[in-house]
Amino acid sequence: MPYLVLPTNGSWTSSDADGHFRFDRIPAGTYACVARTADGREAEGELVVPGKGVDLVVGAPRKRGR
Repeated sequence: MPYLVLPTNGSWTSSDADGHFRFDRIPAGTYACVARTADGREAEGELVVPGKGVDLVVGAPRKRGR
């Protein structure tokens, strides 16, 4: 199941069935956030609290080099 991490404060949450994330009780401020899928793909963004939220789109899996 995909999850979202706020590395600066160690908070994380998993997604709902529609891929949406929700954090409760996060202090106001600006946070780096990283979305990770079960297969290891990632997307990064910046979340501002309070604010409208952030949309992260995780791309296609990376091809492994030789």
